[in-house]
Amino acid sequence: MYFSDSHSKSGLQTKVQPVKIIPKNQKLTIGIPAENKSEEKRVVLTPDDVKAISKLGYQIYIEQGAGVEANFSDLAYSENGAKIIEDKKIIFKDCDIIVKIAPLSDEEVSFLSPNKVVFSALQMSTQTQEKIKKLKDKKITALSYELFNDENGFNPFLHIIGEIIGSSSVMIAAELMSNTFGGKGLMLGGLTGLAPTEIIVLGSDISSQYAVRIALGLGANVKVFDSSIKRLIKFHDFFGQHLYTSTITSSDLKNSLKTADVVINTLEKEHGQGFVISKEMLLEMKQGAVIVDLKVDSGSVIESSKITTFEKPTFIESEITHYCVPNIASRVARTSSVAISNIISPLLAKILNYGGIIPFIQENISYRNGVYLLKGIVTNKIIAENFDLDYTDINLIIHVF
Repeated sequence: MYFSDSHSKSGLQTKVQPVKIIPKNQKLTIGIPAENKSEEKRVVLTPDDVKAISKLGYQIYIEQGAGVEANFSDLAYSENGAKIIEDKKIIFKDCDIIVKIAPLSDEEVSFLSPNKVVFSALQMSTQTQEKIKKLKDKKITALSYELFNDENGFNPFLHIIGEIIGSSSVMIAAELMSNTFGGKGLMLGGLTGLAPTEIIVLGSDISSQYAVRIALGLGANVKVFDSSIKRLIKFHDFFGQHLYTSTITSSDLKNSLKTADVVINTLEKEHGQGFVISKEMLLEMKQGAVIVDLKVDSGSVIESSKITTFEKPTFIESEITHYCVPNIASRVARTSSVAISNIISPLLAKILNYGGIIPFIQENISYRNGVYLLKGIVTNKIIAENFDLDYTDINLIIHVF
């Protein structure tokens, strides 16, 4: 199941296909607030998709400056049918559906009027029991992009973001290895008569797949380490015999670190698991080697990693350069925004066509796992267990409303 038949894995802009509007007594309004987080530079809908949804007869309100960091002006939005709002509170108070990228902040939760629908990232590590309880009290219906998995486990949102951050990680490493950014003056890849750059990729998810693809394309010598033999077999079959794969627990990782120029991490630290790369292991790596950690904000397997910012993205420990900025997809905010909008806009069009989120979910079973709050009722078991809250299976109550 894809959110849209027109979704393109290339990330190119697609058009929302016109749908037959079911007559309703009231048109739903959509609100797009500017993101509060300084590291979040993306916007959830592009002006083109705002235009497409507006043509369906729905009003979109967007906070002033919401698209500026992605190089979409307020004028572009207003010319395509959106109403520019100066006060963020109006969007959270008056709009029926609020659509954003970053998780709700405490301030945004306080702005919300009861019975609103919110689309956003969840990022479990940012949630608190107090925040979830406030959303419950306001009978909010909340949907998370990370949870929209179909019966085959495919999530288009995570897939496209994985493509972006995986590809970006290699470009970041190439920058950090150059003289311009204080590196050793190496070119990532290989040249005639010179040994290729050695890159270690930890993990085998979609982001590591694209990191490997770019690195191999540049001529680098790539080694992939993961704890799952099954995933490594799939990786090896996909890329062919020239890709080196090995388990994390083997001595190969420690030996490979000694000659690696770059390490790209896509692994999260599991409960009770030790660090895959300890601080002691850094001492045996090449001076000036680069670590790009894509999981620093969700529990990294690299002991020395700590969160950095776009303003100061790197630090050096044991002569190893660390790049640990969360949400690196925001480095290419316009590309990321277009890619996300390609997924979200067709979904919104379908929801609006049904007249709201409840009738939409009632008729579309595969979307229900994306809902973690339904009219204030916790419908995600993990959230309920983490914050000691009552859990209700959404399938048992969806037809009650």
